[in-house]
Amino acid sequence: MPSSDILLDPQILVVLLKHLSPGTIPYGDPDADSIALRHEKQKALARLARVCRAISEPSLDLLWRSIDDFRYLLRPFKSYDNRYSMFTDVVTEDEWTRFCEYGRRVRELRLSDVSKVHVSIWTVLTRWSLREPLLPSLERLVDFRVSSMSVCYAILFSSTIRHFGLVLEESANKTIVRMGIRIAQPLFSQLQSLSLHDRHDTYDKKAEAVRFWEMSHLRELRVQHEVALTRRMLEALAAFPHLSALYINIKQVDSMAGTKASPAFPSLRKLELVGLFGDIDAFLEAAPPPRVEEVSLHGHVKSDGGSKDITALLQKILPRLPPSTLRVISVECTTYERIQVDAAVTLGQLATFLDLTSITLAFRNNLQFPLADDCLSTHSKTWPQLRVFEVYAVPKVTSRRDDYGERGRSYGGYRSYTPIIHEIDYREHEKNKKEHEKNKKEPAPTIATIAAFVAAHSHLERFALPTLDLTAVPDIASVPHLNHGLRTLKFVSLADGVPLLPFVLTFDLLFPRLDLAAAEGDLKPGSSPDRAQQLLAMLLTVQAGRVGAYRTLQPDESTSDAAAAGHDEIIRLIGQEQPEEKGRVIGDGHGGHSHSGSYSRSRSRSADSEVPPRPDEPEKGFPEANHARTSRSEALKERRKQQQALSRLARVCRTVSGSALDELWRSIDDFTHILYAFQDAYDRKKCMFIQALREPDKAKFNTYASRVRELYVGKIERVHATVWVVLVAHWGPRGPLLPGLERMTGFEINSNSLCYTMLFSPTLKHLSLQMDGRAEPGIMRMVVDAAKPVLSSLVNLSISSAVSSASPSAIPFWELRQLRQLHVAYPVALTRAIIRSLASFAHLDQLELKIADSVSPIELADEDRIQGFASLRTLTLKGSLAHTCAFMASAKPPALESLSIETSRVCTIGGVGTSGVERLLGTLPPSLRTFSATLSCELNHGYGGSCEPFPESKTLFAPLLSVKSLQRISIAVNNSGFRLTGATLANAEHAWPQLVQFKVTTPRPEFSGGGHEITVIRSTPPYRSVRAPPRLPNHPSVKTIAIFAHAHPKLEELILPTIDLGAVPELDSVPLLEHSLRHFSVCSLEGGVGLMYHARALDMLFPRLDLDHAYKLSATGKRQDEKDRNAELQLLLLALQVGRTSEPDRRQRTTREGSSSLDPHTIRLVGSKEIAEQPAAEEDDDLVRSDSEDEDLNYSRGRTSSWAVEAPPTYPSVPIPVPMHSFIGVTLPSRDRTGMSLPRAVIPPPQEPSRYP
Repeated sequence: MPSSDILLDPQILVVLLKHLSPGTIPYGDPDADSIALRHEKQKALARLARVCRAISEPSLDLLWRSIDDFRYLLRPFKSYDNRYSMFTDVVTEDEWTRFCEYGRRVRELRLSDVSKVHVSIWTVLTRWSLREPLLPSLERLVDFRVSSMSVCYAILFSSTIRHFGLVLEESANKTIVRMGIRIAQPLFSQLQSLSLHDRHDTYDKKAEAVRFWEMSHLRELRVQHEVALTRRMLEALAAFPHLSALYINIKQVDSMAGTKASPAFPSLRKLELVGLFGDIDAFLEAAPPPRVEEVSLHGHVKSDGGSKDITALLQKILPRLPPSTLRVISVECTTYERIQVDAAVTLGQLATFLDLTSITLAFRNNLQFPLADDCLSTHSKTWPQLRVFEVYAVPKVTSRRDDYGERGRSYGGYRSYTPIIHEIDYREHEKNKKEHEKNKKEPAPTIATIAAFVAAHSHLERFALPTLDLTAVPDIASVPHLNHGLRTLKFVSLADGVPLLPFVLTFDLLFPRLDLAAAEGDLKPGSSPDRAQQLLAMLLTVQAGRVGAYRTLQPDESTSDAAAAGHDEIIRLIGQEQPEEKGRVIGDGHGGHSHSGSYSRSRSRSADSEVPPRPDEPEKGFPEANHARTSRSEALKERRKQQQALSRLARVCRTVSGSALDELWRSIDDFTHILYAFQDAYDRKKCMFIQALREPDKAKFNTYASRVRELYVGKIERVHATVWVVLVAHWGPRGPLLPGLERMTGFEINSNSLCYTMLFSPTLKHLSLQMDGRAEPGIMRMVVDAAKPVLSSLVNLSISSAVSSASPSAIPFWELRQLRQLHVAYPVALTRAIIRSLASFAHLDQLELKIADSVSPIELADEDRIQGFASLRTLTLKGSLAHTCAFMASAKPPALESLSIETSRVCTIGGVGTSGVERLLGTLPPSLRTFSATLSCELNHGYGGSCEPFPESKTLFAPLLSVKSLQRISIAVNNSGFRLTGATLANAEHAWPQLVQFKVTTPRPEFSGGGHEITVIRSTPPYRSVRAPPRLPNHPSVKTIAIFAHAHPKLEELILPTIDLGAVPELDSVPLLEHSLRHFSVCSLEGGVGLMYHARALDMLFPRLDLDHAYKLSATGKRQDEKDRNAELQLLLLALQVGRTSEPDRRQRTTREGSSSLDPHTIRLVGSKEIAEQPAAEEDDDLVRSDSEDEDLNYSRGRTSSWAVEAPPTYPSVPIPVPMHSFIGVTLPSRDRTGMSLPRAVIPPPQEPSRYP
């Protein structure tokens, strides 16, 4: 059928266009989200206009109806240059005709910033318009800014304009304002709505530029600037016969004594007032609207006088509103003083408006609105038609400490720092203690009260509170399935120190239909979420597990009664006291009602998983992470929190102030922060002294400097050169600047380093240096000579360089025999003499070397073995394979416990290839516990290349099998040709009894847009040398992985290159292994194969996996890479784990029939094709199954399946949309951990089969 003859029902077209309509352009500045949404709808309309001629015209009418920027109108001109906003060629008749065709469709226009439009544009348009309106059908003109160019905009005025937004710029003088008003004057008599924003000369007392109170024909009026209302203005406004919406910002109100406007706003339905509460009260007293339905009050109180009792002011204002017609009320209070509003009195006033459907209370800055539990419970049945109940109370932080113990205050964007040693207020602690005791008497609403309140309001959709009482932990077993339709749940802030998981599970049971799509965007990568955001993120994940996993709710008597009970019964069930002998409820891990699988245990990190660093472990960056898996950014955030806590502790009392300051100033992250101690003499912006130092200044600096033990130099180049001259003059002759310094990192040797040598101290034990290759050799020698007294006392030395190849003569590290840790991260021209000198170090415990390519491997690999390295326990080597083999052959440390190798050119080079890897691994001592290797090949495998194949997994792991003491194995192979076979993994079943970590990684293969692996076609060598490609080995299957893990009970981390997706495990044969594995990952997975069965089998084998990464991925809403199927597997494991552990365990856990043995050898594997061809299983006589496992797999393959299910009679399930693309279209079999078939919730079938993945 031709596209021009397409048939479309007019009613369908109307609904479709209404859905795609961008809507009316609002007054005021739009937000970024609304602009983005409007652009998306406009793009959809543009595509719809190209479908066929039948719908092209209405689509174009709607597309061009609202224009958000005047420059968009100029794009139909081919001669218009969008970059310079001007015409670059002559406008033709055809171009003008095309513009007129689009211009007649425009109904709404936002001028936006037309100052960027070139002046010649207006000249050309005026000439072509022939004194006619440029947009003849324009009805709404927004953001018309009065300026010196306003005369040009007059061609936009049309007799059809009914809605007008006028902005008087602050930069415009009085003459320009008068001229702009005179140009727009003809429009005022025909307007229905007017928006005014007078930024011009706002601080002078003047007459209004636009006499809006005389426009009695208006239906909507918005006055956004502050207005001094007089009695005459108010009486005139109150007499407008058709005014239905009014927004006015009141600066002050003249005395209205005896004023009673009659009639007062007879047609007003929406009222929004901004100003002092006293002025708002005077306005409503003089002209109370009798039929208003929606009221918004944005009030504040004076800081220099007047009444500050907001509770009393609201008691006067609220009774002036009509109780019979009011439906929506919003009150926002702002003040800069610490004022408390009585929540009970305020809600009691609102209780007189019984027909309210929306209540929004917001208290900003220092305002306190302590909404107590009994107060919320009292009003649980007050407003039967309530749809929105939101209370926001955000306390303002008046002062804060920075990261180094200094207090910062903001004055108009400028931060002023004051060292806390002069700012300690010893009375503040007692004041805060009294306020804390007072707040304890009024507990926050509990989860039971919230459930009762929501249950009593069946129409409630949005609910927000300042906080939640986290001391009343809910009993999960008593929580009813409320099945309420609440869509939005928010808390402003939540207290620390209490697990959120029991509250998350309770909210998920009470409100299963929460719309948590916004929670995906709240937590962004790198951000530090608050507790309220964490609650929503956890709700999102649990909801995903409940809907997307095999979670099945079991009805019983208690929950059935609770579902039918009223809100009083809900309070009794949720808020009942638990006997002491039952212990605490879930969330603390000490008994009581628990979830199957111990969710709290699997989600939280145990004490064993946190590996503290060794006391003598070297620091390669400052500050170091607190445990092995903490990244640098997380460590910095943790340091900031600790420093802020120490700063607060130093202000408690004099007894602890000294100790807290010692710990606070012990570690400094930037040298410039030390200079902040010179409060008056040092300019932070210019980084220089602006006045002479006095004795008190020096004494104060010495107080701080004597506490410093660790220093990260930071951006010391910002410090002006004169600062060092002053410091040397005052402290140079007396000794080091920081007399107690023990550790210094980030010291760069460059042309300016000679000034920094005064930081060297005799007490220095740990030093990290970086040599700049651009520095002159003479400067480097001078700095090294100045550092020689310090080098002789060092214990830990780390050297790095920006030079590609450096000579070791710059710093003779091989002569520092007292060293315990040595890290040389730049290429060193190593010789046997240097190796022999290092071997003689009596206390050398850790050594890192990077061997330069200029060294001859034959020279290092002498037949004579170098004796020494008796104390060496940790060794890190970087370089080519030949150099690494030569060093290990010469040194052979006898007591080595940890070896890390980063080597390249593993393929044939200089006679070292696969045999070189075998030789290298053959030198491993029997005492080795940790082995880490990064192997790569940098050769070009193209035509004519003679390159041996990369070592096979059997060849690579054969020497490691003999080292029985290995506990951690980590091998990264940067070559996609390497494959870890299942046979290799099976041979290592009993190789390492104490194995904790087994990590083998390979680069992820590249994929095309269709998800298939790209085959790189290289030039083919002559046909005589062509050999048949070797058969690829089999990947490890789930069964092989289970056997390997079962043989290593202490294994905590298992990472593999890939797994065999063709061998699908039979779930009935998978045992409940209960292995304590915490981390499992796969580098690359084959596309086109479903992962659900493998994820379920892995969940049965490893129920305690730590899925923090997948949890953060679901919490932040970050969309995973489509090429990364490991992320998809992790999300499936997370959903299965959450769905499994978030169900109350009301059944006695038994071992499923056929899986009584925990032997993983009993796992049966079948091919994916065999699974797809199996017939559907018969339904159980006692338990109703939603669909069989076979049908579920067929559905994941794109085949249809039966959806006939019988829902449990007591708990009808409601489909809940999951805002996670990873689980869309995936159905899961109804199996629990015992292997029993269970009734499952009714999930409606999708409209079309899913394509998984």
